[in-house]
Amino acid sequence: MSALANAMRLQAAMERSTEAKPRKGIVSSYNANTYSVKVRIQPENVETGWLSLAAAAVGNGWGVIFAPSIGDQVDVHFEEGNANSGFVCSRFFDDQDRPMAVPSGEFWMVHKTGSFLKFTSDGKISVNGAAEIDVTTPVVNIVASGAANVTAPQINLGADGADLKEILTSAFASLFNGHTHKSNGSGVQTDPPQQQADSSHMTSTVKAS
Repeated sequence: MSALANAMRLQAAMERSTEAKPRKGIVSSYNANTYSVKVRIQPENVETGWLSLAAAAVGNGWGVIFAPSIGDQVDVHFEEGNANSGFVCSRFFDDQDRPMAVPSGEFWMVHKTGSFLKFTSDGKISVNGAAEIDVTTPVVNIVASGAANVTAPQINLGADGADLKEILTSAFASLFNGHTHKSNGSGVQTDPPQQQADSSHMTSTVKAS
């Protein structure tokens, strides 16, 4: 029995000696069509073939994609220790690519352009578009229990397939339709204007309840 046990331990040791261990590497190439990378294993600087890159969620034509950059430091693992079955499962900050100082419990997604999405501990969600924010959907519903504030040097509203009139509310139409003037500067008031504002003069794009 002792000889058999020793032989088994020897065989296990030999298998472990040929098992590929997780390695650190540097991304040297990226294929966006297959979401795969080539990596230079460190410190030998030997380049691998194409390796699959792990993702947070995947589907046929959809998923969560954070495209790597050339020079990213990554962790390369090998399925069942097989050196021919490598994949990249993690990326790391390093001395060149320094991490952001994100407070504990917060979630930030920040692009190198400065655009960001931040979930902060005060309950706020902050969105910043360094150039532009585009939203496309059949219906947009915004419900605020407090105020809804829009501040901009210029605010443009449009209705698809229709010309947008200058904003004219029913309150202003009522004031316009009933206003009078003194006749020729005397104390007699004129009749209301014959040209009355109606629904055709008011915008239907923006309404007040």
